Amino acid sequence: MNAAPSVSVILTAHNRSNVMRLALDSALRQQFEDLEVLVYCDGCSDDSAAVARASADPRVRVFELNPKLGHQARVTNLALTQARAPWIACLNQDDLWLPDHLQRLLDAATAMQAQVAVARQYSWTTQGPRLGPQGYSPLQHYPMSARLVHRDAFARLGALRDPTELYCLPSDEWLFRAWYRGERIAFSELPSLVKIDSVLQGCSYRERADQEQLQVHRWLQSADPRAHLEAAVLAGATPQPVVDRWRRRSFKEWAGSARFRLSALARRSLQQLGLRLGIAPQSVDHWWYGHQRGGFQRWINRMRGSD
Repeated sequence: MNAAPSVSVILTAHNRSNVMRLALDSALRQQFEDLEVLVYCDGCSDDSAAVARASADPRVRVFELNPKLGHQARVTNLALTQARAPWIACLNQDDLWLPDHLQRLLDAATAMQAQVAVARQYSWTTQGPRLGPQGYSPLQHYPMSARLVHRDAFARLGALRDPTELYCLPSDEWLFRAWYRGERIAFSELPSLVKIDSVLQGCSYRERADQEQLQVHRWLQSADPRAHLEAAVLAGATPQPVVDRWRRRSFKEWAGSARFRLSALARRSLQQLGLRLGIAPQSVDHWWYGHQRGGFQRWINRMRGSD
């Protein structure tokens, strides 16, 4: 067997080979080349495994899981036992990395002597790409595709919890756990991930939506993909509406505004209490909006049409 690589990339696939091949290509085109890509076809009934093997890159290893594990967290926990590198990066099949993504995360982790690093992202919405959070905050969501984690951090903090146990996503709970236990979390300020939300694409699994991924993949082939993304961010920016603060409002409008503000204040207060008690703010959010344990993941599955 060849010497162990520096980074193991875990790519979980399920019945969207048309976007998975683009995500895989973005991983294999990284400027940092000392990596392996573990493609897990989780109960796939399409040609995902064949598409992954067709890359013919010796750094790619393909695993077919039948019966399926049914969630990225479970696949990631399994992959940690088969990955050979000290650093672990996860890539959702919907997302794409800019060519300098892994190098920037490694540089950020080295500079801070951290074993957890997070990249800033372009989050693709219905209006096009938007810039993600600047800097790390436990109150924000950072997708799995944005992270680089040393396996020693997994050893200290434990594996990802099962989605049926949680009000929030397992990835959010794990990163909050790292912050709560005092783990250093490095942040790469220059966006290097394009996060394309399969929920916002609507029934993306049934319809195999890939328009956004194809557009970003074309930009990634250019000399300066970040310039295309920045131009798209500017083009999609919408000016904030001007609100006449002095116009006469009805009692119904005032009451609605007061209820909204009081609700937001109560939710933020619960989040702050959760921070002290070790409860992820994302769990507080989903509980506040009526989700049960595992309910948020079931809602995501319904929205994107995955089984």
